[in-house]
Amino acid sequence: MNYKELAEKAREIKAGGERFLAQYENEIVDFLREDAEDAESRLQKEIFFEFLDNLHGMCHLAEYMGLEVVKEGVLGLDSQGEMTLDGDILPLMTEVEVKLYDKEEEQEIWTRTYVAGAKKRYLVGIDRSCPLIGMRARMRG
Repeated sequence: MNYKELAEKAREIKAGGERFLAQYENEIVDFLREDAEDAESRLQKEIFFEFLDNLHGMCHLAEYMGLEVVKEGVLGLDSQGEMTLDGDILPLMTEVEVKLYDKEEEQEIWTRTYVAGAKKRYLVGIDRSCPLIGMRARMRG
């Protein structure tokens, strides 16, 4: 099975997750709004919240797997310190893929990250000593 076929199967999981959320939305909201009266009910809420967070992440990734590259270019910084892709500003939390050398793999790889930073912009999960200006990057959409 190739990547495109796996992405299609992953979208089936996404559809199932969305059906679950739509079908049980009121019950989920009621459960999360209930006061946790003891240690066991607090744990149950924590576990269910983690489940919802993971379900959201799986749905996002299932959608992401089917997206095509819509822009590819070089990262830079503008005069205000905003990160750019071929001159276009990348707002905070923008998801991008960057190409970098992986020392363990001993080869260049694409990896997914996003723009962060209150005062100075950086890419989450990328070594901050790694020079971003001139790095190859792309976006899917």
